[in-house]
Parts: sequence; C-alpha cells; structure tokens
Amino acid sequence: MQKAYLFDSPGVEGNGYRSLVACLDACLMKLLESNIYMKEHRESFYFRLPSCTRDIKNFVDVLGMMRAILQYGERMLNMESETEAKDLFPRNGSELIDEWLVNVETLNQKCFFGSCTAFHFCPSIRMSLQTITTGLAAFAEKFRSLEAEHAGSGPQALGYLTSNLLASRKFMLDPDLKAQELVSSTRDLDIRFCKAFWSVSESRFFEPVHWWMLPKCELAREITIAPEVFTLPRATLDGEEVTIRPASAHFGERPLQARLMSTHLREGQLFIDANDTVTSFKLPDRVLPKSDCLIFHCHGRSQT
Repeated sequence: MQKAYLFDSPGVEGNGYRSLVACLDACLMKLLESNIYMKEHRESFYFRLPSCTRDIKNFVDVLGMMRAILQYGERMLNMESETEAKDLFPRNGSELIDEWLVNVETLNQKCFFGSCTAFHFCPSIRMSLQTITTGLAAFAEKFRSLEAEHAGSGPQALGYLTSNLLASRKFMLDPDLKAQELVSSTRDLDIRFCKAFWSVSESRFFEPVHWWMLPKCELAREITIAPEVFTLPRATLDGEEVTIRPASAHFGERPLQARLMSTHLREGQLFIDANDTVTSFKLPDRVLPKSDCLIFHCHGRSQT
C-alpha cells in the first residue's frame, strides 16, 4: 500500500491498485471475523459448524483468486518502477495485456458471485447488490430457456417477472447455484441479454418501487440540448472560460436527448407544457435558487 499514492489523481485518493488492496484487506477481515466468531460461539447451542466452515472456505477461495490477481498487480508495479511513468496501464505492445486476457478466463469467478457477493462493500450496499445479482440469475435462467425454445425470444423474459421472482428463491437458498448461473450468463449470453435486463427497472411492475424506495423528484423531464456553442467559467475560478462545442462524433452535429432530474425545482427549470401553462407543483413561489452542484451521467457510445 506504500506505493498506492503514486497513481492517485490530484486531490483524489483512488486508483485501481488501491482498490485491489482494499478488496484484499476486506477479504482478510472477513476471514478474521469468521474465525473469531467460531472461537467465541463454538460452545453455544445454536452454533452450526458446517455453516461457519463453509463461510471460511468461500473466503479462502476468494483469497486464492485475489492472490492470482495481485501477481499481475505486482508485475504492473515492477513495470512502473522500470519506466518511472506512474501509470498503471501497460504500454502498447506489452505482453501483459494478452497474457491477462487469456488467463482471466481460467480464474474461478464463481467464488465472487456466491455467498461472498459484494463482501468489500458496506452492509447496506452489499444487501442491495446481493438482491440484484439474485434477480439477475433468475432473469438469465428464463432468458436462456426462451432462447433454447426459439432463437431471438430471450428478451421476452421481461413478461415473466412473476415466475422469475418465484425462481429466485432457489438462488437465494443456494448461492453456489446463483454463482454458476451468473458466470455462465456473463460468458455465453450476448448484449441482447444485457439490454433486456437493463429494461427491467422501466417495466410497469417496478414503477411503484421507485416511489417506495427513492426520494420523489419534483422534476424528471426529457429535454433536448441544441447543437450550439457556448462558454462556461473554469472550475479553478481563475477567470478563464472554456468553450463547449456540440457533439459531432459518429453522426455530426445534432441535438442531444437528455433527461433533467431534480429533487427540488430550481431557477431555470420552469417548463411550459403542451397547453402553455405551468403545472401546479412548479409555481414560482416553490422555486429554489440555482445549485452549485450538477451530476452529469452518460453511458453507451461516446458522442463527443
């Protein structure tokens, strides 16, 4: 960990090597906690030896895979020391990339998707990720069965949400079965499976879930960003401005479709609907000042 700071961005303590070491520390802590629990509760009436030994075995498997990954981390550090580049990315022509892409397929990925799923996250996020991976395994099983019956019918798995939820019980009871399904799906299924699973959250079945679990947004509207050039002040507050040009890659300059979301209505966000009237929850007396913070999220093919 002494060399982790060499690869941090200015003012940000974070890089791939630091994350790898943090995952290793989390795995060791889980093993230590399991051993302490076994020592302190082995005389208890409710103590179950098979359950404790199974947890220890699972984390030992994870530790073994982490050790194999760390060998590549060590080689990357050695390469950095030779070139003094302070860069974790191998240079063009390096044999390390090809070697890693070949050997990564031989790693036992199942240990990361079983009962040890998201072990390096905090408990709240860990529970959420375990729920998502369980649903993903059930969805993948249905997707695979539909593809076997008729090629191209896999995306229709969205219409079997009820049966998918019922099927998820077996994956909850058997984490190893879930891990096997997830590893097989990520290796064998194509992008259509990913797009179908991404669309699950937009189905009617999950519409009420957003209102139950997430804060309500006063503004969630699709907008169009015109292909116009404009300037913004730099974040360094040195008085300089940066020119923002419209996206032009792949398709040339054209409007961008985006969704503007805000938990509270703020200045500059008043929209007129089809009837040229302002909706009731957007009255000016409820409009807050402009915020200094903005989160910009994009995914898919780059447009800049």
